[in-house]
Amino acid sequence: MNSARFPAIVLTSSALTAGLLIAPVAVADAPAKPTSTVAASGTYGAIAIASDGAWGRSWNYRTKRKAGKWAMWECRRASDYPKTCKKVAWVRYGCLAVAVRWNGDFISRYGWATRSTKKKAHRAAKRRCGTGCVRRASVCSPH
Repeated sequence: MNSARFPAIVLTSSALTAGLLIAPVAVADAPAKPTSTVAASGTYGAIAIASDGAWGRSWNYRTKRKAGKWAMWECRRASDYPKTCKKVAWVRYGCLAVAVRWNGDFISRYGWATRSTKKKAHRAAKRRCGTGCVRRASVCSPH
């Protein structure tokens, strides 16, 4: 749910003998995923969340705009209500965490925080969100 997966095409022997040609289809609006050659230092991460609790995250992007775009794309793919996805925050040189309070099947409140470690970010996000909030998502960008 939380990592991007692209559709795999499997050709069976019957499809090949029938002369069918199946070409891979690109996922629409998929932003470019960073490659391993992106310098780890100084990269951005982001989190997006939807009203049903679905979320997307990104890391190792050279700009906060691209990080946010990927997080939104992941959120929309994971959510039953993709139009409710919104960028929560971005981070550079630290960790970002989001905590949420549930009201049945939907989020009634959320809080986020950035800190030097994931544990500190989660603690601060839960404090910011308030009573009854629980951890939902986190991402760290290299220091």
